[in-house]
Amino acid sequence: MYYFLDNVYTRRCGILAGDNIYKVKQCEKCKGNFVTYLDPVKFEIHGKPCDYYLFDNINIISEKFLKVLEQTEMTGYEIKDAECINSESLIFEEEEHLKYYELIVKGRCGLMQNMNAEFLPHCNACGRRFPLTTITHGLSFNQNDWDKSDIFTFDNMCSLPIVTENLKKVLKKAKLVNLKFIELSEYKLFG
Repeated sequence: MYYFLDNVYTRRCGILAGDNIYKVKQCEKCKGNFVTYLDPVKFEIHGKPCDYYLFDNINIISEKFLKVLEQTEMTGYEIKDAECINSESLIFEEEEHLKYYELIVKGRCGLMQNMNAEFLPHCNACGRRFPLTTITHGLSFNQNDWDKSDIFTFDNMCSLPIVTENLKKVLKKAKLVNLKFIELSEYKLFG
């Protein structure tokens, strides 16, 4: 089984984007915008620090999360430094200051499909997913298009990482804070 890696937002843990610099590239055919943030991504933590955040299509992981990926030799990602701009005002349980990274998912599994293996509407030039008029219950991908990475994503929905059953077990065992796993076949996509 495969799972979207998501985060849990509560009043006790959240994140806001800082003053980030970005560039926009537009598809000539569909006029869709693709945003790339320049290094390092800046953010503010509100409440208790967590191990995983997803905001504004950016994945942020703690040093503890990164160590789990490295120690278990997981594949399909790169990291960049990220900057917590309000870190001095936070109270950390550990004596060491928490370090965060931007998680760049490099693993791919092709274009998004529904449970009947039909491609969802997308631009033929850039692959960008078009908005849906109805709810799609469950997503899938062609196994032949998957590069077999432990962490990967659809070509046309790069902001939400997908993890294998093995990686899900590893992350749960590590007791990382703020992770939520949604089985692809149970995911509801609309809009």
